[in-house]
Amino acid sequence: MPIRTNLNHLDRLSALLEGARPQIELLGNAEPWPPTASGLRLWLLLRGRARVRSGADERELSAPVLWLGGDPSTPPVELLATAADADWLRLQIGFAGPAGPLLAAQFASPQLIACDGSESPALRQVVGLICAEAAAPRCGQPALLKRAGEILFIALLRHQIEHPGRSGQLFRGLADPRLARVLVAVHEQPAAPWTLESLAATAGMSRTAFANAFRDCLQQTPGQYLAELRLALARQAVAQGRGLKEAARRSGYRSSSALSKALSRSTAKKGEKDAKKLAAAAPSPPEDATTTSP
Repeated sequence: MPIRTNLNHLDRLSALLEGARPQIELLGNAEPWPPTASGLRLWLLLRGRARVRSGADERELSAPVLWLGGDPSTPPVELLATAADADWLRLQIGFAGPAGPLLAAQFASPQLIACDGSESPALRQVVGLICAEAAAPRCGQPALLKRAGEILFIALLRHQIEHPGRSGQLFRGLADPRLARVLVAVHEQPAAPWTLESLAATAGMSRTAFANAFRDCLQQTPGQYLAELRLALARQAVAQGRGLKEAARRSGYRSSSALSKALSRSTAKKGEKDAKKLAAAAPSPPEDATTTSP
């Protein structure tokens, strides 16, 4: 039987998921986290109560609940509970696609999401399936839990769009039907010859109204967002061994020289940001012990 879809319904997530290509791995209580420099880490409390601490942020949890710890580069998360107090299932989510960093950035801050149905019936259904499956060993359990982890992540993204007030900027944009049409179109065809006029027409808005609405919601201009997406696409093409000419064609740059300049500017900016982070993290020099107060 073919799957019926509503062709008039705007699919806010498929193009983003295809561009990010999430790779989800489920881990038990005692398994170490796989080494990674980017992505997301999620904790699903299946049973009991616990406290979690991430830096100065400490929360009390009661199952069933999802704790989004953010990027692995953020302060480590401490689970303040024994195995007798709580059962956990952990998810490591990496991204193989160029839109991955853009999606991961939406979860930079820790989040706590109740899965009892009070916030999202869909999350309750998926978590209920995972809880029941994790209760006892069954045939095909690893495969089922892997698929359930993928469904859980999609349900989580839907939840973010349904609650834009607590979500990242991208999800707030996807929650707005007008901006969502533009974001979906850009992710589906990042190399298309987009202009401010064509983007505004896609949104069904005037140029000025669209530019202001986009900037207010996503905290960057449409041009900056498109440039960021195209640069990520070009970087991946280069990393896959494609030449600058082919990478430029795939990502919408006018020429290989234009792409080369964009890559150079991006590398210089990243170097400046890294230097500032190191300077901010460096300890203050000790005061000279021979100095006397005036």
